[in-house]
Amino acid sequence: MNVSRTMASILLFGHTLLLTGCGSVTATFFGSTEKESPSIQAPHFEIPLGDLNLALTKTLGKNKWIRVDNFTVAASYHSFNFDDQNQLHYANMDGIDVYDTQGTGLSHIPFSPTILYCIQGLAQVGRSSNGDYFLLSMSNPTCDGQIYKISADGSIQQAIISSTSPHPLPPAASNDVLIVKKSDHSEEIHVPANYLSGGTSGTNLNNEMLVYDLNRTYLKSYGLAQNHVYSFLAQSPVTKDIYAGSYQDDLHIFHFDENGNYIDTLTFPSVTRIGGLNFDSTGRLYITDLGDFVSTGGGPTVGVHVFSSPNGSVVRQVLTSVAHPIHYSNNVEVSSDGTLLDLYNNYTRVRERYIFNGTSYVYSENLSSQSSAPGEFNLSTNSAAGVLLTDELENIYINDGGNRRIQVFSADGTSLLQNFSIAHPDITPAFGTAATLTSQGQIMNIGWKQNAFDDYTLTLQGFSKTGTPSASVSLHWPYRMHAVFIGIDNKDVLWFKAGDSDPVTFANSSYLVGVSLSGVVTRTIDFTDPLPVFGVSGAGYFKVVGSYLYFLDTSTYSTLRYDFNGNTVTLMTMSDYSSGGVYLLIPENMQMLSNGKFLATALTLTAMMTAEYKLVIIDPETFKITTRISLPSDLTPSQIVWTSHGIYGSGSFDRIFHFNFY
Repeated sequence: MNVSRTMASILLFGHTLLLTGCGSVTATFFGSTEKESPSIQAPHFEIPLGDLNLALTKTLGKNKWIRVDNFTVAASYHSFNFDDQNQLHYANMDGIDVYDTQGTGLSHIPFSPTILYCIQGLAQVGRSSNGDYFLLSMSNPTCDGQIYKISADGSIQQAIISSTSPHPLPPAASNDVLIVKKSDHSEEIHVPANYLSGGTSGTNLNNEMLVYDLNRTYLKSYGLAQNHVYSFLAQSPVTKDIYAGSYQDDLHIFHFDENGNYIDTLTFPSVTRIGGLNFDSTGRLYITDLGDFVSTGGGPTVGVHVFSSPNGSVVRQVLTSVAHPIHYSNNVEVSSDGTLLDLYNNYTRVRERYIFNGTSYVYSENLSSQSSAPGEFNLSTNSAAGVLLTDELENIYINDGGNRRIQVFSADGTSLLQNFSIAHPDITPAFGTAATLTSQGQIMNIGWKQNAFDDYTLTLQGFSKTGTPSASVSLHWPYRMHAVFIGIDNKDVLWFKAGDSDPVTFANSSYLVGVSLSGVVTRTIDFTDPLPVFGVSGAGYFKVVGSYLYFLDTSTYSTLRYDFNGNTVTLMTMSDYSSGGVYLLIPENMQMLSNGKFLATALTLTAMMTAEYKLVIIDPETFKITTRISLPSDLTPSQIVWTSHGIYGSGSFDRIFHFNFY
């Protein structure tokens, strides 16, 4: 969740901005009655008025390989190799991370926003023996021609190579950076040119290799001007030759003499269309062979082939399979001893690890924070996943949406009490699911199935808190688009925000649809522009709480309440937000505490005019903000449960966080 946005972004993108990172999962709160005290009550403890912060005390979930499943920078191309201790160095959305072999994070170097902007989509990052990282900027007018040096302590330097120099840096964003180790133990930066000869109007690609020292001073070039593009680089630790290949070309070998002088370029036999290459410390060569996947869909030779030496035979293989397809994998990472093999599969979007058992490589695990093991979660693949509710004992119910199950933890989060499946053949998670609690204490599972391009079925199924299912009901959805669940009212009517499109005129319509637990549409409210039903010119960010509908007037940004009988009341305006110390309230995340007070999400502006999320407590009588609680950037504000043990919330990378106040 990105919580830093400029003031200009807020004003310019307003409606879209609020939707990002703010889901609509119902969270229900239980607790004692309110006491006469200048504080806000949650079960068995008091929350002071004013400004509060949250202190992380516990994390539920796999809590391994954090940030590996961010699909930017090197994630979809080439991460760092293992070092001599088999620690994996990896570039991702947040910076550079180092992991041990079990996936525990050892260090994190964050990227500044400027650096992150300039390196998105980068292929490979080089790492010198002293621990410095080197990477190229992407191709755009702001970032062209920059080599970044990032030290292990996080300091960043950059060297700008002019585009008008005789040997400019390549403009392509997919170029690798290879740290070449010479026989005298010195090191150099090698970069494939991959630029058009004759300028931007040229027709032939120049594939010479550009060489810089570690201070990023140009030294020399080698290779021939040919129509080749190199996307992957690796150096043999034995011969010191450099291997270069791409998705659409042969594998070439740059051959050197014992003094490091370039001799010639050779072609590696029998391999084309590679997806990655690497060496282990003994000189074994690892190649991901994509084969002709356009015509074969991943033929029998597609996979990773391990050669005993650059000129040797294939001694190990990991071939593509239905369970673990490799034919779109764009890199291969190998430990120094060759026992660990990591593949990022661009088809499944998951990095996978194989372990050599003495005879062959055997699949071991996916290197992501997602897991189907008990007590662990797959929350990233389902926007409705996360904390769901607590019961009268304050046990924590978690909608493990990607695994299509409910997991129940003790109130203090130390024990997994049970988990049960909520999978249903007529519910497809890709089309949106939700779960909520009815007045009778049932967990209601809500989901969709697509019958045709514009034809959907809504399915409802209740579960007891111990996982006993009731009979499901299905409703053929009356509109051409599936809907978003926005809450359950005090009569157990489920409410959805729905859209429709006329098949002839393509005119769009918008509706609020109430559905009973028996699967019957009980009411439809047309709020297609103009909006006489609400008395405003624009409405959005709906949430049903109790007997009311709360929403945002998208023209004035006021928060309004609708009683389903035609009456709309303005609760808060921009001036009310300002007096409460926030910039904007987000009604779609509104929840009610047991004492009748509201918990909601708001945006605030920092002194630097960037926006941040906060939880706010709102007095139900005056509708004034009484408490503001700062939120960590990796906590989802709509998926929170308040208990006597503190706050539980759905966090980043498939984790559930527990916080106390300070």
